[in-house]
Amino acid sequence: MANDLGLLADNCYEKFYIEPVVIGDEEVGNRTMQQVKIKQGLDRIYRDIDGVTFEYVDGIKTRFYYGFSGDSSLFTYRASTRLSHYPQIEISSGFIVFEYADPLYDTKNPEYKSNMLAQLQHDLDLIQRGIGYVNNDVVQYNDRLRETALHSLEERKKKIEQFYALSKAFEIQLKKSEFAKTHIPTNRRISPTAKNYDNSPNYYISDAEYQDILSAIKPKSRITYTQINTVE
Repeated sequence: MANDLGLLADNCYEKFYIEPVVIGDEEVGNRTMQQVKIKQGLDRIYRDIDGVTFEYVDGIKTRFYYGFSGDSSLFTYRASTRLSHYPQIEISSGFIVFEYADPLYDTKNPEYKSNMLAQLQHDLDLIQRGIGYVNNDVVQYNDRLRETALHSLEERKKKIEQFYALSKAFEIQLKKSEFAKTHIPTNRRISPTAKNYDNSPNYYISDAEYQDILSAIKPKSRITYTQINTVE
């Protein structure tokens, strides 16, 4: 082929490499607290004849921010090994956000702060464990990525050679697609080494075949954690 398969495999590796997630320390200066109305269920003895089962009470909402690096979409992936329960979190502008809302009368408890921080640490530990399982899968995927790309390209090359031989036998001239002209040989992030190419026939990959290679390499996400909210 006009492009060395090894270079194409390297390009695919850089394009589809996934950066594992690393969670940093809390950004204490980003903590927020605000007054809110909290929906709270009523005891049966207080439910009126209209069937109202809840009321709104004064409360506070506290948010804690932890920075992270890596691919944020990994927070929505379900790893091959996973926990049975994940705390509710929000992904926003490079931060993991933990949010807690409690009735105002609960804050009168002398241990309210220590209890909340203990809950925060518990939830953080669960997220750390969960993302650790995801990272394990990501490392395995990255380790196999170049080999998978190269294998797909080699298999596609064999099919192209067979197609070229048939077209030559039937004296049908092949035309290179515009997609192949503009996307396959350009914008390489890896500088090719000096190499002498022979004058073998200049095969091409059709648009559909090129997309097949990309779809075979690109990872497929599965069901998202239902308790994770993502804010753009």
